[in-house]
Amino acid sequence: MSLNLKYGLADRSDAFVNGVVSDILKANTLMSVATIKDGQAYINTAYFCFNEHLDIFFLSHPESQHSLNIGENESVAISVYDSHQEWDQHKKGLQLFATCAPAHGLTILEGGKLYMQRFSGLKKWITNIDDLMKNVIESKLYVAKVNSFKVFDEDVLGEGISLSLTPRRA
Repeated sequence: MSLNLKYGLADRSDAFVNGVVSDILKANTLMSVATIKDGQAYINTAYFCFNEHLDIFFLSHPESQHSLNIGENESVAISVYDSHQEWDQHKKGLQLFATCAPAHGLTILEGGKLYMQRFSGLKKWITNIDDLMKNVIESKLYVAKVNSFKVFDEDVLGEGISLSLTPRRA
């Protein structure tokens, strides 16, 4: 999956930025998701997939604390990175700021298809995407719609360089 977003940067093409961000997302399957509960931060981890618009999809039990938090406050912060990076080597990762909610309708179909492609082991519990809509498993598909993000890839962007961006659909 490659991204298809616009950023309006004078010194870097949209294709370049989309490539850097896509490479990080493709190289990692686990993310940290911070939610808010009663004004306090709460964090969890989840396996994820994404689409060309940088919508992030993940499965979660609707009664888990982070899902309940999302029900109260849709604001989330997500980090994606390789946790094996050495602290004295070049860094690479994403910090994403989004609104998040349970997926519905066509969004379940799109996200479910992408999730099943990325995590084929899910087929042990569901045989097709319609099973997500039929509640065959207790987990629900959530979608985080990214409003802004920060990307750092010192191998590509340079040491100490990061980009803070607001994506727009192409």
